[in-house]
Amino acid sequence: MTEALAQAILANLLIRTILAFKRLIWISRCDNNANWEKSRGISTSMKQSKLKSDPNDRYSEDAADNRYGISNSTT
Repeated sequence: MTEALAQAILANLLIRTILAFKRLIWISRCDNNANWEKSRGISTSMKQSKLKSDPNDRYSEDAADNRYGISNSTT
């Protein structure tokens, strides 16, 4: 088998893997995420707006900091 043939086979395998992942996993995940956002009244403009500093807001920077144990205090 030549190197060019091996590369062509591997490239084809990679493309098929990516397309299968998109079809079997990614599209379903995106649909589920869109339904979740819709059920909670999350609009496109809300997703594009700047994050608030509300620790109870799942999307705020403070909430993310709290999840990952990052302290914003200067003491």
